[in-house]
Amino acid sequence: LEEYICGVLPSEMPEKFHVEALKAQAICARSYACMQMVKGDYAALGAHVDDSTNYQVYNKNPAGEKSVKAVEDTGGQVLKYKGNVVEAYYYSTSCGHGADGSVWGNTGENLPYLRSMQIKNGARELTMEDNDTFDAYIRSRNITSYDAEYPMFRWQTEITAEQIAAKAPEAGTIQDLTVSARGLGGIASELTVKGDQDTVRIKGQSAIRTFLGNEENAIRRQDGSKMNAASLPSAFISVDKITEEDGSIFFRIYGGGYGHGVGMSQN
Repeated sequence: LEEYICGVLPSEMPEKFHVEALKAQAICARSYACMQMVKGDYAALGAHVDDSTNYQVYNKNPAGEKSVKAVEDTGGQVLKYKGNVVEAYYYSTSCGHGADGSVWGNTGENLPYLRSMQIKNGARELTMEDNDTFDAYIRSRNITSYDAEYPMFRWQTEITAEQIAAKAPEAGTIQDLTVSARGLGGIASELTVKGDQDTVRIKGQSAIRTFLGNEENAIRRQDGSKMNAASLPSAFISVDKITEEDGSIFFRIYGGGYGHGVGMSQN
């Protein structure tokens, strides 16, 4: 296990990060690995995990002295809740809000230690009433957060009605696209696609990110740089419908953060 964590650590967090951050990452990675041993998803293959982002990235980058020391200094340490090892999730960058475990269909009661919190000093727990102001929040650049200076803290992209229709042909000609339900912290949990033939609903943060993603469409980070990806960086989004003079429709997506938003923001 410890040898495995030495391979995970530099693959999941840059070695240039502070040693205390690397230690926190090592404990999360070890806890996560222990939980996978219990679950046994790959038992039929004689394995506990694979080496991809489906579980934890392994041996993408070689372990340097700092990573090895962080693993050794935390040797055997895991996070526990009421005596049991926790689901120690982590992700790249927050939007200033965290989500809770319900993004994967679990209720808060099942995973009470995965709470939706503000990601800043003096953080408070987020509740459903915060979703009324989420559109304004995710479009604002004037937010206090640990992650506020990172490029992925705020981003924008567009998707055309034709691109959406290609993913939901049963809807017909696309007329509108709205976030129809949100989880704690404002994360989109249901997307409603209205067409002239049918209305389609996309449920779950991962499915929403995949549905709205398109490698042809540039994602503009808050520092002005761009990236392309098949999936949206996160489901912390707000959507505007824009109709051109010729009647064509596209949707501007305002987003924040990179990852599922549950657990520890690595940055």
